[in-house]
Amino acid sequence: MESPVLDLDELAGKCHSRSAKIFLSEAILCYKVGAYRAAISSVWLAIVSDFIEKLEELESSGDGLAKSKMEQFRKWRDANQMSKLLEFEREVLTSAYAEFQFISAQEVKDLSRIKEDRNRCVHPSVNMEDAPYSPSAESTRAHIGNAFRYFLRFPPKYGKSVLESLLEVFASKGFPKDDEAAVERLKSSALSHPREALLKDLVKHFLKNIFLDDPEHTDVWARRLDLVSKVQRKSVIKIIESDTGQIFQRAIDEGKLSRIFSLLARNPDLLSWIPTSVQSKVLSKLESVCRNQSKSQLFIVSLFSQSDMENVIRSEIGYLPIEVLTEIYREYKDNPILEKLIDLYLDSKSYGETRDRGHVLCEFVPELSKSQIERIARGLTQNQNIFGSTYYSTQLIKRIGNSGSLQLSDFRKIVNELNLVEILAAKDLEEILSNSKTG
Repeated sequence: MESPVLDLDELAGKCHSRSAKIFLSEAILCYKVGAYRAAISSVWLAIVSDFIEKLEELESSGDGLAKSKMEQFRKWRDANQMSKLLEFEREVLTSAYAEFQFISAQEVKDLSRIKEDRNRCVHPSVNMEDAPYSPSAESTRAHIGNAFRYFLRFPPKYGKSVLESLLEVFASKGFPKDDEAAVERLKSSALSHPREALLKDLVKHFLKNIFLDDPEHTDVWARRLDLVSKVQRKSVIKIIESDTGQIFQRAIDEGKLSRIFSLLARNPDLLSWIPTSVQSKVLSKLESVCRNQSKSQLFIVSLFSQSDMENVIRSEIGYLPIEVLTEIYREYKDNPILEKLIDLYLDSKSYGETRDRGHVLCEFVPELSKSQIERIARGLTQNQNIFGSTYYSTQLIKRIGNSGSLQLSDFRKIVNELNLVEILAAKDLEEILSNSKTG
């Protein structure tokens, strides 16, 4: 475990690049003799030179962005374009964070203080006070320590090291359980400005774990992928469209479509991102899932928000259990679904079904239209299981009467025309006819 107190005499030897070792050694020497302005200037020189050497390392390994950056730098240096070189220096920390993920957003803030103090040390015009800027021993030592701790000791931290640090963020005990808070947390990580290769590795890592890890962890991995898509939606769409076809196809070949549905339940839009060949197989499987008639298929509710899956679900609506239909209507207030719930009630084949299905309709009475209320009233007089279950049927009619869904005259007309008081042996319906809520 790293000691919280850094030994300055050991820092320079632990720097990654040759130039950083030289400049940090100078900074430490200046600090020891009380030349704090010179020490801070050398610390900043160590950061800039180390950044350049990091880019050279990446360039030699075939990194295209680093190569482009260094070619531009050499062009300005060889042409002695000082304004461009100064611009390059000003953007060192921004580039280290946003383009290469060498440092985090918080580390940018800490290292920026070094640059600010360096400017105060070497540019008198920056400090307008009478006395020259005189940094303290404590702030100088802190700058030396932060430069080493956050930047100088590391090789170009890209690839596996950045991926691993991101995975540690997701797996940490303090990672928010609330999605909105989790997204904000990720926006302050390397995921805020990820390189394409890093994001591609992260997406593939989560997808592979969705399909290969223990099934009980599927929702955990699906959530992590969904959070990434919330932070970098356009880039994630592009990656899934172009680079994940084999992963999804293998999952289908291995009979793991249920895991794809778990993923879609969290992010239904993902269906339109995956390859067309995989989409068609998912939609085909969804038909048989709908026909399973299991209460456990409540994830279908989430799928209803995506148009292609909505069309499949509508085509199989006759197979869906009432629990699923109820949740779909609660979520989307879809009138055809409400009509189907009415159909199921009117087709009740036992007193138990009359009770359970009537209870569902009672919840949605305020949303019933006049024609739907008339259909329910007429239908219940034609089904012995409904009018024979007088208590539960009366509860539904009373709920309609008390809800204010109909004018008093319309409600009275239905009750009298269908002789509901006598059929249901419910004299208390007469009391509702004078209820002010229906007037």
